[in-house]
Amino acid sequence: MSHYDLAIIGCGGIGAACLEESHKRALSTIAFDQYCPPHDHGSSHGQTRAIRKAYFERPDYVPLLARAYELWARLNSVSNSRIWDLCGLIHVGAVNGRLIEGVRKSVQIYNLDVEEVSQKELEARFPGFRCRKDDLVLYEREAGMLFVEDIIRLQIARAQASSKIDLCFNTRVENWHLDSPIRIVTSKGTYTAERLIVTAGPWANEMLKTESLSLSVLRKHLYWLKVRNHAYRRENGTPLFVFDNGSGCFYGFPVIDKWGLKVAEHTGGEAIAPDEEKSKLDSIDMARVLAFLRDRLPDVSPQLFHYVACKYTMSPDEDFILDIYSESPSVAYCAGLSGHGYKFAPVLAEILLSLVCEGGTSHNIDFLRAARFL
Repeated sequence: MSHYDLAIIGCGGIGAACLEESHKRALSTIAFDQYCPPHDHGSSHGQTRAIRKAYFERPDYVPLLARAYELWARLNSVSNSRIWDLCGLIHVGAVNGRLIEGVRKSVQIYNLDVEEVSQKELEARFPGFRCRKDDLVLYEREAGMLFVEDIIRLQIARAQASSKIDLCFNTRVENWHLDSPIRIVTSKGTYTAERLIVTAGPWANEMLKTESLSLSVLRKHLYWLKVRNHAYRRENGTPLFVFDNGSGCFYGFPVIDKWGLKVAEHTGGEAIAPDEEKSKLDSIDMARVLAFLRDRLPDVSPQLFHYVACKYTMSPDEDFILDIYSESPSVAYCAGLSGHGYKFAPVLAEILLSLVCEGGTSHNIDFLRAARFL
């Protein structure tokens, strides 16, 4: 086909979830990506992503997370392999720091299942972690990890099995026009659609020029390191972890395979152009991560097993931008996920499809709309 009910520009984490949602709605759909997803040029790679309800960023996200959990569970039920693992998460930081204050606020408003753990109990339950004397530890049982690339593969395979969905990968979108119907010009030809969703990740500024979103792109480094014993293995009960050190926010995942323990710094990052390719190891970034590990996870070795770089697409306030295009109700977009968006993928897809198909959504997204920057 050359004309569709829906076109999707960008088929990373959010775009692939939009494919799943369009399949539910039986819409004829074409999805474009300049690479072949899942790929390592954007923001949706690196084996795992965290999912959590006690959202320290702001409590407005919690209702969206409740729906995301329902949708992830539904996708998990139709998969031949597990797409997530709710292995728990520990939040560690100063009592008056952003992390702990934010988690406590979400817990208080939404009565979430999070418990305060003493430092002595932490070291007994989860050997290998160390705290400072002024730290508070909060343990969230229903948090865990999503296997991001496996999920994208599953969603794309389900789309490929549908006679109503076409995938146009290794294809660059050069421009799109608000004709009637919408016209998408690509490196492999021109296509038309009644509705358009733009989930272009680091390339969102380019695809949404008239919106003036002021997005920036940061290069982020992910490391997998050898551990000296079995304290950090998933099968031994090790959860995910987030530490607010005051000087930076560091996070990681338990050992699940031969690559070792995955760890990274959430704060910081190097400003780059969207098309700038992966870098070699950044010695300064790695030194910060290793210093954190020596202080807090002393049984992690500095021996590197695996490394990747990914991209954070940052909004000015680090909250998502989710809205209808200013010039047409037939176009919606999601951008600026700022390094914490993948856990929301299915509910963001549900909202985007509702915006272009019904003109609105039952979810509260007022705090995510672009008008906040006007």
